Amino acid sequence: MAKRMILTRFYPRQQILLALVWLLVGTTFVGGFQPSFAQESDELDWTYPVNVPQYHKDGRAPVLVADRAGQIHGFTVDTRDGSDSALVYRKWTKNVGWKVPVDVVLPPRSGTVAILGAEIDDFDFVHLVFFNGDIFGAGLYHVSAPLIGAESGMSWSEVNLIADAPGPLSEGMLIGDGESRLNVVFQGVSTGLGLYETFTLDGGQTWSKPEIIYLSSDEVSLPSAVDIHLDEKGVLHAVWSIWNSQRGVGDELFYSHRAPNANDWRQPTLIANRTGSEYESDWGAVTSTGDELLIVYQDSFPASKFMRRSTDGGLTWSTPEKPWPHIGEYENAIFVKDGQNRLHTIMGNRYGDCCHGMWHAKYVDGNWEELKPIIQGPKTIDFDPSAPDAVISQGNLIMATWWMDSKDRNGAWFSYATIDDIAPVAEIPLRAPEMENENLGEDESLLDGVSDLPAPAELPDEWKVEDRNPTTPQAMAFGIGIGFFSILAALAVWYFTFRLR
Repeated sequence: MAKRMILTRFYPRQQILLALVWLLVGTTFVGGFQPSFAQESDELDWTYPVNVPQYHKDGRAPVLVADRAGQIHGFTVDTRDGSDSALVYRKWTKNVGWKVPVDVVLPPRSGTVAILGAEIDDFDFVHLVFFNGDIFGAGLYHVSAPLIGAESGMSWSEVNLIADAPGPLSEGMLIGDGESRLNVVFQGVSTGLGLYETFTLDGGQTWSKPEIIYLSSDEVSLPSAVDIHLDEKGVLHAVWSIWNSQRGVGDELFYSHRAPNANDWRQPTLIANRTGSEYESDWGAVTSTGDELLIVYQDSFPASKFMRRSTDGGLTWSTPEKPWPHIGEYENAIFVKDGQNRLHTIMGNRYGDCCHGMWHAKYVDGNWEELKPIIQGPKTIDFDPSAPDAVISQGNLIMATWWMDSKDRNGAWFSYATIDDIAPVAEIPLRAPEMENENLGEDESLLDGVSDLPAPAELPDEWKVEDRNPTTPQAMAFGIGIGFFSILAALAVWYFTFRLR
């Protein structure tokens, strides 16, 4: 009777103890092995983040652009054998996923290849501008192709030199107006180290002579981290940092703009500068919404995202404000607008040691909402999301891509979500190109050497959207841990139930 009374008295406490131990162990394994993703924490229902299939482990996130037919197009540089060898094209649709990547353009020089941007015009041609070269010589080049048949190298135009003295770093950005205008802002040395612009008004047939935006005061102050924005009035806005090549950090951040009919850029405005023990001023991104201009940039110590506003077209700027408590250096924030012209941002950031990740926020009523994770977790040797790109398709599907700025690189990752309160824009068929080649897009030789690219997550060639639970090392460790501690818990329950009777 005494033993039974002791069991009746203490068994509920033992149950509670077991439950607490189980909860602690489970929490440890979830946080330690499996980064979480935002099915519950964001109003957007993001898909499970996975690798872009058949992607080089050291490759950065693809440059993204969306067409009016509901397709997303991605461009990157093939870096097989330790060198940049080709521009690679891949296409994504919601029903199929990513198609097989294809080498479509061979660079004219040896050395570095870096894509500065991709734009689609009103004839459904896609335009790329890329840097190519080394310390012995470099150039900026333009190529284009009809979207129908872009997977064939035969459909691409000849590589066209548009500026012959970029560099020394492959810094710059391309933007277009969706019609026939393309603008490129880039680091160059043609008449001195500085920032330059060239543009075309005829879809890339002819390009202007590069014009100086900013000249550096010395050879160690390199204009870098360039971001540009074309507003609804046709004004081109630019923000860039001055990277000190001796210290390896950004010393200053500048802004300027040029009106559609203006011959010259306005005198650059200092937005931020590194002082005292601050880490750096760097990674600016500029956009407009309504009558506001916004610049989000990195400043202070520890490195954090700050913002300044302008309501007079960039002539004057507000005092700096810090929209979010997060910190970290993860390159530029990305801005996109949905079908209701609402502004979204995608950025890498962290919130304490627990929460490195990729984040999303909306700009509502003049303020940014809280950053909410697409994916987050503690930093590991193969997990630290950074350097995103993003695009919105059909007004309500937002896709984000990024790479891992970690010791063990594992290719590019992506996730997407549907904005439920916006109806999708109706798909419009792409214009067929007026070309004589009847086999456009059927050049199988272009696939040679592509299929042997490593797929970091060992995904199939075409990942289907229904397959959202790939087996990853983190997931395997998580499952093993759960199984092991389930056995321990069962043994503990057996011991307290039977051995103490």
